[in-house]
Amino acid sequence: MKASSPAIAAIFFAMIISMHALAQADATASGTDSIAAKNELQRAEKAIAEMEKSGFNTTRVKDAYQSAIQLYEAQVSYEQSNGTASYADVISKAKEIVSVKNLAFSVSDELNALNDAIKEREGRIDLAEPKALYAGAQIDLAAERYESAKEKIAQVYKKISDAESQSAASRVLAGATKTLAQKIIELWK
Repeated sequence: MKASSPAIAAIFFAMIISMHALAQADATASGTDSIAAKNELQRAEKAIAEMEKSGFNTTRVKDAYQSAIQLYEAQVSYEQSNGTASYADVISKAKEIVSVKNLAFSVSDELNALNDAIKEREGRIDLAEPKALYAGAQIDLAAERYESAKEKIAQVYKKISDAESQSAASRVLAGATKTLAQKIIELWK
């Protein structure tokens, strides 16, 4: 715990500095674009807090947030030097953070549902490949590769469907074979 305390303190300090710089820049920025950008940054900050509270890794979104803050500050500086600032990239990055948060929660929910689906089919079909893909999706979730995790989830469902189809076809074939064999035996007698 002590080894990670300096890292946590450094992250906390960086966020405090960013918020302070954002507040200073906000005091001098004008216009609806600046206000819209600030509002989106606040939404992004809340999204990060929600992710942290739920136990998600937040390195990716924090990096994007720092980038958005730097862009915001640069636009404010440009605006202060009588330039025409564009906050479109700031707004885009902030919205991306909220989208990533939504995707993270969605993938987490999908993984929980998939775990239930796998448990329901345990013992009825071969789940070796679906379980391996499921484990990969869990790793992707933990590593903030939500898009990849979502793809793996779809692959797991396809593998389960294929395994169920193969199992059903085998049962039908086995049933048909028994019936044919029984008919041959009856005719032979």
